Amino acid sequence: MSLSVLALVPYPASGASARYRAYQMVEPLAAHGVRMEIRPLLDEQAFSLLYRPGAQAAKFAHLVRGCARRWAHLAEAGRWDVAFVHRDVWPFFVLATVSGLL
Repeated sequence: MSLSVLALVPYPASGASARYRAYQMVEPLAAHGVRMEIRPLLDEQAFSLLYRPGAQAAKFAHLVRGCARRWAHLAEAGRWDVAFVHRDVWPFFVLATVSGLL
């Protein structure tokens, strides 16, 4: 029997917190028959802009795209045995504050 895990994380693999808590676990879990797929809210391009000053319009557009992706992630969540959530499913306030939108 195989276990399937959906991991909802805020950042792509270049984000240290998601890399430490989720991405590094994929291979060790696979060795034990656990299939883990990671779904980040932000893609690599959005994450590269996140902590840079300015570019609010681009940051907002990335957040909107990330939210659309997250809705898709939630729509498919029933296919998984377990859902792992790192931080928040919808980290709007934190991301909007850091990116200078609020």
